[in-house]
Amino acid sequence: MYYGDHKPSVDTPIQLELYKAFPKINYMIHAHVYVEGGVFIDITVPCGAIEEVSEIFEVAEDTMTTFEVINLKGHGCIIMAEKVADMAKVKFYKRPTPEKN
Repeated sequence: MYYGDHKPSVDTPIQLELYKAFPKINYMIHAHVYVEGGVFIDITVPCGAIEEVSEIFEVAEDTMTTFEVINLKGHGCIIMAEKVADMAKVKFYKRPTPEKN
């Protein structure tokens, strides 16, 4: 269920779980490209699948982190930061097509 005129992204439940689990994170960007230097989750998870949360926990074990960059294999990336200025140093790159698992 949602309120308002616009349906939220299918990734919203994932991001809400991440905000709960990482108390120092105030900002989040999700994109359908990869990030230089980002660690990759191990398996491909479809866009919007809640299983992505547990895969993110596998590579981002420190829930007190203030900055995390994760590439979501076959999907894109998620960037989490305490300060929005930290996101300025992130460099994106195109995902290969077709992607090989």
